[in-house]
Amino acid sequence: MCNDHRFFTKNTKVLRHATNIAQNLGVGKIDKNNGLLLLIAIHNRQVAFATGYGTETILTDSICYHLIESTLIPNFKNQMYYKGVRHALDSVKSKWY
Repeated sequence: MCNDHRFFTKNTKVLRHATNIAQNLGVGKIDKNNGLLLLIAIHNRQVAFATGYGTETILTDSICYHLIESTLIPNFKNQMYYKGVRHALDSVKSKWY
């Protein structure tokens, strides 16, 4: 998980930024391309899951979108940040294993 405090310009895609961070940090195993990074851009009020190609077979864009819309955002709106992240990551873990 990555918490980014920078402001993004209107044209900056948070998902692209999350992918760049994951690649620069070497998230996941290179031979499996199974990285996963959750970026929470506080100032822009945006959230993104960046997945490696190996991870996308399990955590599709649709699943990630659903986790953001149904778990993270509702909890964040109620200022329950830990609960939102925990429930989203618990869901990720249950799908991954």
